[in-house]
Amino acid sequence: MKYLPGYYGKSKIFSSLLKVYENELNTNNNAISDLQDQMFIDTATWGLEAWEKELNINTDFSKPYDERREFIKSKLRGTGNCTIEMIKNTAKAYTNAEIEVIEDNANYSFVVKFVSVRGIPKNVQTFKSTIDAIKPAHMTYSLEYTYTTWGEVKAAAWSQIKKGTWEALKTREVI
Repeated sequence: MKYLPGYYGKSKIFSSLLKVYENELNTNNNAISDLQDQMFIDTATWGLEAWEKELNINTDFSKPYDERREFIKSKLRGTGNCTIEMIKNTAKAYTNAEIEVIEDNANYSFVVKFVSVRGIPKNVQTFKSTIDAIKPAHMTYSLEYTYTTWGEVKAAAWSQIKKGTWEALKTREVI
């Protein structure tokens, strides 16, 4: 308003017109911001479908955004030959866990051992689907999980153990 002649400031019609322009401009700015969010996997929502289509991933709208994003990222990481490093990166993307890959070349198999997380990590099913997609077809694999052992429980004080249920104790570290 400060750049317009003073008599426009007193006009109700002009004031109403500027309000309409302001609302439209805000709507357009929000739409542009939302569109920019779709360009990046970590902020995309409705744009995840385009990412999935580009990577030949079947879109499953029943899965939460985070899970779909993790699958897209692992698919982008998983191009080329399957290596131990690729499997480790995929595990990190899906389960946020450090793993060891134990190769058994004589039997055309390998073991994925979760070492930094106790119990079955979240998103393990999606992780398995991705491993199935990136591993060589002739190879088989198994998953190995880490749980709290009786030795760890016996060495701990009762005050550390009594918190929670046995199921929770199996999947947390006893210090």
